[in-house]
Amino acid sequence: MSYSCGMAKLFCPRCGAVAQGGNGFWGRTKPYCASCGWNVERAKDVERAGLKDLRWAVLLFAAFCAVVAFVARDGSVIVPFAFLGIFGIAWAITSWKKLKALETLPTNKTDSPTSDGAIGDSRRNAPSRPLNSEFQVFQVLPRPRPVRLKAMAKTVYLAFPISIIAFAYFGYRAVGDGLSDAVKTSDLVPLVIVAVVWSAIAVFLIRRARRDRRLLEQGELAMALIINQDISGGKNRRSRVTYSFRSTAGKDFQCEATDDSWTLYEEMQTPVFYNPENPEENVLMVNALCALEVS
Repeated sequence: MSYSCGMAKLFCPRCGAVAQGGNGFWGRTKPYCASCGWNVERAKDVERAGLKDLRWAVLLFAAFCAVVAFVARDGSVIVPFAFLGIFGIAWAITSWKKLKALETLPTNKTDSPTSDGAIGDSRRNAPSRPLNSEFQVFQVLPRPRPVRLKAMAKTVYLAFPISIIAFAYFGYRAVGDGLSDAVKTSDLVPLVIVAVVWSAIAVFLIRRARRDRRLLEQGELAMALIINQDISGGKNRRSRVTYSFRSTAGKDFQCEATDDSWTLYEEMQTPVFYNPENPEENVLMVNALCALEVS
């Protein structure tokens, strides 16, 4: 199966087998296929990089414990910290075992990280795949296509006007009370900050939902090929994908997007809706704040 859209399991885009790896107790890693070798090399690279970073983390942690024990003149104070170190050791052992297991699996040279020059050839070199039956259904839907807002977009559409009314009401009451009582105008600052931040987020999401609705209703449909997937951010990690698609005019476009569904990886295909007059304005179906209504 090569079409991915919010599935509970990930499937190999080459042979259709259930992929291993991905989400797990120790975090998110590259999924891979033990049957045909899809993504095995990339999964190895991720594990090697993780072990390399972990070595530095262990050294820094050991240095921290040594400094704490030296300053306190008591080695027992590092016992709680040493207990936390058990999790790091378990993580290292798990990663090492996984790397050893990956080294026994079949691999494919095309799984190595692609260079800028090779990315342009990824679409031509990708194995031929039949179009997903659901994608074919989308192709024949009459325009404007039936679209519904997803839960988050509906919530923002309903909550935004209510929250603005609530902010205005409580602000008016606070100012009114402040003129004759102990409440000061400066007490409105937190309320104003919250209102401005929330309004900015809500307006951004509403504009995005309107764009997504327009693209899903009237836009052209193509099958996007995922060229690369990596993880960005620190504490709040996000999946970033690079993908390409071909417009009806026969021109290839390469774009990047955040995959909040964590279901898109190298060589997978997923529907993309785009503005035919400006194909760089597009949205992957898994990222859209709207969904197609298919009877």
